[in-house]
Amino acid sequence: MSQAPITPFLYTRSRDFFKAAIESKKASRPGISLGSIARIIGLKSSSSLTMILNGDRHPSKQIAQNLMTFLGLRQD
Repeated sequence: MSQAPITPFLYTRSRDFFKAAIESKKASRPGISLGSIARIIGLKSSSSLTMILNGDRHPSKQIAQNLMTFLGLRQD
């Protein structure tokens, strides 16, 4: 059974969308962790990504763009 695609229009806060999208990506790629995602998008640790997802830290423009690319989202 396949999951319905994650769409940002179901969320009122962008961080909730990104949390869901990352969880979906982790489910589709066994073995990937928050730490590996953090490194892929240019962060030094999973705690930085967790703080962004919890709203305790704002991502830089570059990190936001890298996250969008990782999730397969268009930036236009």
